[in-house]
Amino acid sequence: MNQDSSTVFSGKPVRLSLNYPFRIAVFSDLHAGSQYGLFPGDFFKTRFGSGLTPNEGQKILWEYFLDYSEVCKKYKPNMLIVLGDLIAGQNKKNAGGYLLNVDLEEQCDMATLILSWFLSRNNTVKETVILQSTPYHDSIDMSADERVALNLKDAGFNTKYIGEWSYIDLEYNNITKRIFASHHSNRSTTYPATAINKDILFFSSNAGNNKLPKVDIILRAHNHNYVELRDGDIVGIQLPAWQFFVPYDKAVKSFPMFQPDIGGLMLLFDEDMELNIKTFMYPNFVNPARFLKYRNIYGVEKKCLL
Repeated sequence: MNQDSSTVFSGKPVRLSLNYPFRIAVFSDLHAGSQYGLFPGDFFKTRFGSGLTPNEGQKILWEYFLDYSEVCKKYKPNMLIVLGDLIAGQNKKNAGGYLLNVDLEEQCDMATLILSWFLSRNNTVKETVILQSTPYHDSIDMSADERVALNLKDAGFNTKYIGEWSYIDLEYNNITKRIFASHHSNRSTTYPATAINKDILFFSSNAGNNKLPKVDIILRAHNHNYVELRDGDIVGIQLPAWQFFVPYDKAVKSFPMFQPDIGGLMLLFDEDMELNIKTFMYPNFVNPARFLKYRNIYGVEKKCLL
């Protein structure tokens, strides 16, 4: 006698009404100024009067970003956190390779256009917080992230640059949730979750040793992979990116391991300050020009008559 041991439940939808005092849009790694990063729209005019247009990959990224911006509007975000790498920088290691023909100031202008575009369409955002990038995507002469924050402030957006790392406390109904935010992240040799797992372990351990304050959420970026890990009462999040695959030597050596996750998040805190994470991820894509197909152009094969 065959007996099916599985249990099947039929769900019925029930509408639940929840209030969310904090609705935070979070994204990172725009890499404006890179041939592989986010490009503002379909045209950018430089300070010298010349014009730039996006490549095919950047057109896809921009369509993704348009969709993400529209989806965010549905949640009426009241805060935006951007975790650095707003621009590509100068790539001195490759003498400017993989970059558009724009200088640092124009890269900052491009990032400003992208963020101001997002904020103008999500006008419920009351405050924007920007964190410092990795040194490779910045300059020792200026902070590109701070420059973009000042540009946005001049444009009328309430924007704050908070440096390399920060604790962000969210308070509602006498409940506080503490976020530790930083662009910088550990690397994992094989499994992307390892870096976040180590973070949770040592934040928890050092809170117990009174070396660090207790945190509830850890926000990281940099690795271009989305990871969400809940361990105990800490949630660790590593953000996706807005850049498609860049074929520098290390990335090509580990080609399948360096494929990025593309997208952004919404962090929703309800009246009990419980966190609900909405992820908006978009398909990775590979440069079509990298696919080669050969046909027999040297004549038709003949059958042997022997």
